Amino acid sequence: MHVIEGGEIRASPEGKTVHHTTAEVRSNLGGTWSALIRERVESYGASKFEGNTEKARQGMSFIMSLLRNHQPLPDTVESYPPPPPGFGENWPEPRDGS
Repeated sequence: MHVIEGGEIRASPEGKTVHHTTAEVRSNLGGTWSALIRERVESYGASKFEGNTEKARQGMSFIMSLLRNHQPLPDTVESYPPPPPGFGENWPEPRDGS
C-alpha cells in the first residue's frame, strides 16, 4: 500500500492561510479476485491517513500559537530556569588523552 499526497497552501480573502490536502491510497494486494480485500485495505489506509493528518494539523496549530505568543515550548530547556551562578565550577578540567 502506498499514498500519493498533494497539498496546496494559499491565502484566503479574510487574510488567513488555507491548506488543502489531497491523498490517494493504492494497494496492489492480490489480483482481480481480491478487489473486496484491496478496497478494505485502501479504506483503512485512507482513514488512518485522515486521522494522522488531523493530529499533524493540531500539532502545527499548537506550535504556531506558542510562537505567536512568544511562550517557551513545554518540557524543553526553554521552560526551565537558568542554572544558578557558579554551577559547574567544581567539575575538574579534562586531561589530555583521557
